Amino acid sequence: MEGVASGAQTGKAALYRRRPSKADLVAEALRTPLPPLGRIADLGSVREDLFALCVRMRDVMGRGPGRRCVR
Repeated sequence: MEGVASGAQTGKAALYRRRPSKADLVAEALRTPLPPLGRIADLGSVREDLFALCVRMRDVMGRGPGRRCVR
């Protein structure tokens, strides 16, 4: 929780007011849908396709209120 609080630039007490436990924090994160990824081009190899998908996911997850958690 300290790492999450630090990344969100808040205190642990603020996190625990909204989420009583680490499990609740993780469950909420997993329930939060990602924005649409859009179309990923077929680059001709599985390796390149997966790399492009990972980069796109990083970019999409790097937006919005949780963006500081994605580095």
